[in-house]
Amino acid sequence: MNKYNNLNIAYLGLSEKLSSRHAGAIHVGEIVKGFKKFKNKVHLYCEENNKHYNYVHYVKLPIGFKEILLLNIIKAFKSLKEILRDFEHYKPDIIYERWHHPDIFSYIIARKTKVPRMLEVNSPITEEIHSYPILSIISKLFRKIQFDQSSAIITQTKTLAKLLRTMTNTPVYIVPNGVSTDMFTDKLEFPLIYNNIPNIDKKIKVTFVGSFKQWHGVEQIPLIAKKIIEKHNNVIFILVGSGELLSNVLNIIPNHLKKDIILTGAQPYEEIPKYLANSDILIAPFNAANYKAFKKYHFWWCPIKLYEYMSSGKPIVSYDYLEVKEIIGNHNLLAKIGNKNDFIDKLDSLINNKSLRIKIGKQNRLIAIKEYTWSKRVKQTLKVIHSVLNKEKHLIYND
Repeated sequence: MNKYNNLNIAYLGLSEKLSSRHAGAIHVGEIVKGFKKFKNKVHLYCEENNKHYNYVHYVKLPIGFKEILLLNIIKAFKSLKEILRDFEHYKPDIIYERWHHPDIFSYIIARKTKVPRMLEVNSPITEEIHSYPILSIISKLFRKIQFDQSSAIITQTKTLAKLLRTMTNTPVYIVPNGVSTDMFTDKLEFPLIYNNIPNIDKKIKVTFVGSFKQWHGVEQIPLIAKKIIEKHNNVIFILVGSGELLSNVLNIIPNHLKKDIILTGAQPYEEIPKYLANSDILIAPFNAANYKAFKKYHFWWCPIKLYEYMSSGKPIVSYDYLEVKEIIGNHNLLAKIGNKNDFIDKLDSLINNKSLRIKIGKQNRLIAIKEYTWSKRVKQTLKVIHSVLNKEKHLIYND
């Protein structure tokens, strides 16, 4: 068997809302597309499809399995039956699951069909969703059973891999996020919204892209912008995105700075590369201070937007979290965690040094092309699948 092709892969995205272009949906789409690119067959099982995923066989399910606790057990069993019916004809070699907890159904599928099962696990899960001790104990038990039943686990960061290896003896492999370097490039036309901003082409554009949630640190940006604009009248901040903290951010921005801090609102994913390519500096002021799970496990996330920042060929200012540094390296500017003044100083130094901005940007673009493509991530994933199948001695199906 070739390491990369001629496999029948069953991709379970049982709790993903694929009609939305959020990070999880992007990851699912790119991995599935990559499996197909290497001449594998893929059946994608999820609650809803997306026009971007028309290159695979798609099995629509009545319900996302993450919702089974919301009195939708009957619909969930209908989904289970639908998957098993498709498996009878498809005969997959491997189950690849973007895993969510709680979910007993994929465990049932693997046990019933005896198809090797791999889990992609991107969070400790139970510690995030249960504050009640008894529920946490039950969830951890279910988690261990499922981890131990799987043939391999893929995760995105060293921090999370280290944690998962304390929970199971199942092999844990690291395959980080990636980026489409053809889509996210360093030379693209202006977004249309720029036509409404006077002298935008003469400004140094500092851009944030992301959801307006606490861990993205978006509430820090008005203060950071105020300090920078007091020193530089040729700088403009562009904040692209929306979310629960949007009104908070709007209320923090002083009236006299609203022309210098532009909030675009949510934008189509296909437009995001234009904002990044036409920026001078990209910022990611992550704030994990109030995220309880991080106090125990540290910052384990692998933000997909950092790969998109890198591929856009622009310098980045962020905080010095281990997993952030793993992605953007020491050549970008990393402030001391939680120290806004240091973040401002790092940003100020880039504003004052155009040649450094260009140098770092070029380096970022080259790294993305060489190391961060989705094609490379798919190859890494298929190598893990190949190792799992080589280890399996039994026949998957007896025809």
